[in-house]
Amino acid sequence: MNVKAVVTFTCLLLSLGQPLISTAQANNERLVICDDVREPVSIDPHKEFTARAHTIVQQIFDGLLMFNENGGIEPCLATTWTRVSPLETHFYLRRGALFHDGTTVTAHDAAFSIRRYLAPETGFPARGMLMNIKEVKTLDETKLAILTKYPDGMLESKLAVLRVVPEKAVRQMGDAEFAQKPIGSGPFSFTKRIKNKAIHLRAFDRYWRKGYPKLRGLIFKFYPEKEQIQALLAGKVDLLTDVPGTETYRLKRQGGIELVKKYCFFTYTASLNNQKHPFSDVRGRKALNHSLHRAHLIKYEARGNGRILATCTMPGEFGHNAELRPYSTDEKLARQLFEQAF
Repeated sequence: MNVKAVVTFTCLLLSLGQPLISTAQANNERLVICDDVREPVSIDPHKEFTARAHTIVQQIFDGLLMFNENGGIEPCLATTWTRVSPLETHFYLRRGALFHDGTTVTAHDAAFSIRRYLAPETGFPARGMLMNIKEVKTLDETKLAILTKYPDGMLESKLAVLRVVPEKAVRQMGDAEFAQKPIGSGPFSFTKRIKNKAIHLRAFDRYWRKGYPKLRGLIFKFYPEKEQIQALLAGKVDLLTDVPGTETYRLKRQGGIELVKKYCFFTYTASLNNQKHPFSDVRGRKALNHSLHRAHLIKYEARGNGRILATCTMPGEFGHNAELRPYSTDEKLARQLFEQAF
């Protein structure tokens, strides 16, 4: 098996996302969102692993745990959890949480979901991050044990990404039908999908979290990038999550639109075969880094809204080292390193 090195070109982008038109929220109506140019390949949570798809998936499905707005871990379908040993963690599930078909969420569903993530035939794109999970045991209807091969300080963070599906429904429907008519326990239930156009969700009135959801429904619409701004201005969309920086001035002149900028983590990645020259030599890999014009990626791709990071963390996150510096763009040095690698 070829081992591939991943060279990550990392930029911290100041995204011009989330221009809001307030009428949908103020009237407790449906919110129409444009978050992507095309619909996800799947909204079965065990068959997708992209940020855009996950935006939709997490409206339909809950996980054992969840991230809060600051990146911290909070209870979700599991109310508490305990590390009974370095290799075993027990999770205690919330009583009364329901799937959208009215069935109760149990530890059996959570165990089935994790095993489904792990099964090669499922095709979960990020299966590799879960390979430390050795075994999942249902201790009773509301208690689950997860055993790992070695101590895993990231276990809770991994579980906050994973979603729980109803075992009975998946087995009865099969993967193909479940992907078309997903059933979760999240704040919104799936209603319909207009191929390549829209995905409609409605508020789940038996959701376990009191007072939520705040809206009657969500509609995710998909427009080509060049049509998104016009859709917003025409009132076809209430919320855009990715606005080109070049459009900022025009949008600010429009009434009823609010622009919100915030830092978000964004990476450009390329996979390289480090079994062959020049990338089998560290000097070849360094040469590639020195030859990259990261500033051009920000200027032309991010429209100037970003800055370069040297690490895969944002300032303020645990483990971030602000003293690290990214590779410089130095074509002369890059040529020298390539020559040395050969």
